[in-house]
Amino acid sequence: MKIPKLQLGTAIILDWTDSKSAMGWSYDPKRKRTPGYIRSIGYVVQSNDECVTITTSMDDRGASIDDFSIPVGCIKKLDILEDFNLTEG
Repeated sequence: MKIPKLQLGTAIILDWTDSKSAMGWSYDPKRKRTPGYIRSIGYVVQSNDECVTITTSMDDRGASIDDFSIPVGCIKKLDILEDFNLTEG
């Protein structure tokens, strides 16, 4: 998916896929194996051609904690939460 230009502090919802594993031995050739489907909500820390980095908390200077980067190729849907942006514009 093409990621729009995102500013620092933009509130977003991301739907994305990730690898998933099962613990222990398994043999069932008919069992359907699928990736993990994940929804994350956060504030944009950084966005580029490789990944979108979000955080759950950001102060008024743009400092963040517990940043989390999601590869662009894994992102299936991105929605901007206009009413919750930390930046204007």
